[in-house]
Amino acid sequence: DPENRGQATVGGNLHVAGDLPPPLLALGERVRSAGAGGERVEPVADYLAALADGEPRLVLSLEVERPLAGAYVVQRRRHSRTSTVLTVAVARREDGVHVAVGSLAELAPAVACPSVEHALAAGASARDAAAAVVADVRLADDPLASAWYRARVLPVLVARALERLEEGR
Repeated sequence: DPENRGQATVGGNLHVAGDLPPPLLALGERVRSAGAGGERVEPVADYLAALADGEPRLVLSLEVERPLAGAYVVQRRRHSRTSTVLTVAVARREDGVHVAVGSLAELAPAVACPSVEHALAAGASARDAAAAVVADVRLADDPLASAWYRARVLPVLVARALERLEEGR
């Protein structure tokens, strides 16, 4: 829940599906970590993939460049001690708009959304690009929400985040 995550470390937050992994992924952060193979610096997407493969790593630091703009949208249940249902983070960086989503009831805490990014680069509207998000995610049922629910709500949340990015909010 938000209260516990607020007391956790950034590295610990990378290991759970929730609020922080999508923004870190959209921002293009690099993670310096240590593990059995020694110390390394890698994009957060590669770090998350290694976690999904069961490779234990300890986060030592994060490197991030400030985005040109960003937006974040979250879907929660009203109860304060409930996990996040869906999260969407978008960032405009020098190389374009990057989109990441989380809390998908899958193994990865967050996933990048290249289908949405390509649609935006091709000139699609925020709503049309957001519809492509279902091609980038693997949805499943969990105690918080069904895959059916997430498939219908996620494009709406992605569109909202993209519209906020366009508006500069």
